[in-house]
Amino acid sequence: MASTYRQLGLLAEERGDPRQALAWTIRCITLFDTFPHPATEPAPHHLQRLTHQLGTPTLHALWHTTTGHPLPPHIETHATHDENENP
Repeated sequence: MASTYRQLGLLAEERGDPRQALAWTIRCITLFDTFPHPATEPAPHHLQRLTHQLGTPTLHALWHTTTGHPLPPHIETHATHDENENP
C-alpha cells in the first residue's frame, strides 16, 4: 500500500496537482504508527518538499481532511524543516 500511495502521489504531482500529491503522501506515511517508517521512503522527503511548496496551512488542512485528526507536532517539525539547515 505504501508503495502504491507513494506512486499515486508522484503521478498527481506530475499531472500538476500538488495538493492531491500531498494527500497521497499523507496516506502513505500514516499507514504506520512510527514516523518516518522505512517502508514509506522517500515519502517523508516528498512531504517536506510539498509542504515547502504549498505551505504549512495547506499541510494542516489536508492532514485533517485525509486522516480526520490534527497534524502531529513531530510531523509538522519534519515537514517544515529545511534540509539545508543544521538540525
